[in-house]
Amino acid sequence: MFKYVLLLLILVAGSLVTLNMQLTLASQKEREEENNRPAEISIVTIVSSSCETCVEIDTLLEMIQKQNVQINSDKRFEVDSEEAKILITEYKLERVPSVLVRGELEKDSVRTFFESLGRTAEDGTRVIEPSMPVYFDLTQNKLVGEVSLTTISDSTCAECYDPSIHESILKNNFGVTITKTEILDANSGQGKTYVQRYAIKELPAFLLSGDATSYDALVKTWGQVGTVEEDGTFVFRKNSELGGLVYKNLSTGTIVKPETQE
Repeated sequence: MFKYVLLLLILVAGSLVTLNMQLTLASQKEREEENNRPAEISIVTIVSSSCETCVEIDTLLEMIQKQNVQINSDKRFEVDSEEAKILITEYKLERVPSVLVRGELEKDSVRTFFESLGRTAEDGTRVIEPSMPVYFDLTQNKLVGEVSLTTISDSTCAECYDPSIHESILKNNFGVTITKTEILDANSGQGKTYVQRYAIKELPAFLLSGDATSYDALVKTWGQVGTVEEDGTFVFRKNSELGGLVYKNLSTGTIVKPETQE
């Protein structure tokens, strides 16, 4: 009798172990399926169509779409619409274009991505405002980040470098949005005026006007290569920092060349 009881207990224990394993596997499978399920989200974008130079918000939206998400709602409002005004007040928006994302933002597959963008409102909405120009500042009611570039070269210096390289450096290295470019010769009337007004001692040179101060990376490094004048103009002054390009020293009237160049 004891043997039968013992055998029954063993069978029951084995069944319990098997059942527990099945439940564990089912639970694991359920968790995996839940983790793999796209996060359900909704997106609201607030834009100003009149701002042609504003940061490209569609690039951000494409990045969101590439995540493991299912977008159930995607709306876009003009900044001066009633819907936008309500959202601007509710989420204390200061800049547009802006993006509001709601939904399952805490899912493991997307949490890190969304945490890297913007801030979280009290209701859990992710509020994404532009950190770099150009954008429309709602508190100042104006565009921020448009910059004008004026290059000044010396036509008598055929060996001097082409100052147009500065435009690509400003755009690619510092993200500066240049909306107007002017090319001047130092021997022209306007060129002479700028050279005298800003006491320029080296050519080529260039000037930045507008919202250059809105580019933090540029402001932090500008002291190494130039000055900011009382009228807010950024004046490039140190051609020696460019790594061996030929330029003209106006104080001495000499052409400065790299040591390796004759």
